[in-house]
Amino acid sequence: MYFSKYISLCIDLLFPPSADELCVRNLSYSDLMHHMSITDTAYATYLFSYKNKKVRALLWQLKYKNDTKAAELLGTALRDYLASRYKTPHILIPLPLSRTRFLERGYNQVESIADVAARHIPYISIEKKLLIRSAHTKPQTKLGRLERLTNMRGVFTLADHTQIDNKAFILLDDVTTTGASLREARDTLLSAGAASVDCIAIAH
Repeated sequence: MYFSKYISLCIDLLFPPSADELCVRNLSYSDLMHHMSITDTAYATYLFSYKNKKVRALLWQLKYKNDTKAAELLGTALRDYLASRYKTPHILIPLPLSRTRFLERGYNQVESIADVAARHIPYISIEKKLLIRSAHTKPQTKLGRLERLTNMRGVFTLADHTQIDNKAFILLDDVTTTGASLREARDTLLSAGAASVDCIAIAH
């Protein structure tokens, strides 16, 4: 135990951690839950405000550093929310990345959150291959509001339409601004016969 701490200290001296990394290291689940601010809108539910520095640090570390603690904290927060809201079977779908983006990054951070969230809720399953992002688009963060709304049109397809009929789905994204990605994915599922589609974003 002491040896591992010594190794960690040496690594930090050689490669100083960023402010975001230090924030995640020192953040507890109870501390994170003090910052939860659930907001329901016409098309989605948000669990946290992206203006919160600790929430931003978690999302940044997960998205660009594949930080497992960040995934565990955010996934646990989502799990507790899902358990309190849903009591019947639902299928949780993390928004997919384009093939190009996935190859660049090597992982989908939204899937990491979903994996933790559904770990202990038996009536919520995860489906990662049903919804396909068939087009590689410009990053939403680099576009204006109107461009974001049009950038996502027609980018989602379904791998198997027979898996949609009369089922209840939950779409998950990490961060949303206009909600264009969630709405496009929701419309794709509803058009294929989904009984219901709820949209959740970790932060807004």
